[in-house]
Amino acid sequence: MMRYQRCRCLLLAALAATLTLGLASNAHAQGRDTGVMVVHAEGPDGLPLPGVMVVARGPVGQQTQYTGVDGSARFPGLYPGAGYSATFTLDGFTTIVREDLIISAGRVIDFAVTMALAAVAETITVSGESPLVDVKSAGVAGIITSDLLDKTPTASGLWA
Repeated sequence: MMRYQRCRCLLLAALAATLTLGLASNAHAQGRDTGVMVVHAEGPDGLPLPGVMVVARGPVGQQTQYTGVDGSARFPGLYPGAGYSATFTLDGFTTIVREDLIISAGRVIDFAVTMALAAVAETITVSGESPLVDVKSAGVAGIITSDLLDKTPTASGLWA
């Protein structure tokens, strides 16, 4: 009975090792056929910028990633070739576009960009109704009669 369990354990270990090596070789083969782009976004002070939207565009399509806490983003599985670009966007900073990037099979292209603060632009929109008093007209809008003056209250209570 003990011999059967030992043989079973060895068989399971061999099966696990075979599956692990088989999956690893497939992943490695995919890495040889495609390239990887790793980007880093920094602020004007040289510190990493998290949350930067990075769009990698290429001949086959585009991928969008956001930089992590360390200011980097990774684009795996890019087909080899020229004509790639990377666009970096973050509110409050200027947008940066890196063009003419070349991806090679089995290689990692790694670069950093420094994003400058954007100029502050402010737009104020004032809307309202037209004023009740016409400041351009000097015409009389109504007639004041003596009866109206007699009935108008005053500080002394009497109209003099």
